[in-house]
Amino acid sequence: MKPDDYLKYYGIKLKPIEKKLVLKAMEDYKNQTQLLFEVESFDETFVQKWNSTNKENGLKGRIRILAPKASRQLKALITAGYKVSEIIEAYRNALTDEYHKSTNFRYLTPEFMTRIDKFNKFINGAGQQNNDEGDYEYSYKRRTSLS
Repeated sequence: MKPDDYLKYYGIKLKPIEKKLVLKAMEDYKNQTQLLFEVESFDETFVQKWNSTNKENGLKGRIRILAPKASRQLKALITAGYKVSEIIEAYRNALTDEYHKSTNFRYLTPEFMTRIDKFNKFINGAGQQNNDEGDYEYSYKRRTSLS
């Protein structure tokens, strides 16, 4: 039902200036409530950008829908104020990470990238330089040689 029809249906009579303000307020309210329920569009946008990033980098992997856990994590990131483009930028940084290259990007999934700790690690460009935790391969070799 259109806002103007709503006023007519309930017999609400307003002065022209009041009617204009009420109709504007009703339209704004409608737009705000639509934004609250557009979570699927974040998922769809994320999936499209993820797939296009894979295509740009020559990766064959493609996702069709987002897993429920990844969707919840994505929603948490969006609620925290991050944009889908920032998450995809973190994914691009993760594509340059030596560990992920050595595993042929097997563990670089949407669920992995939407984890807040991994997102923060790669949004700061950790994939392009050594991280604070040290070299994983070295620490693994050292632990196995000591035992």
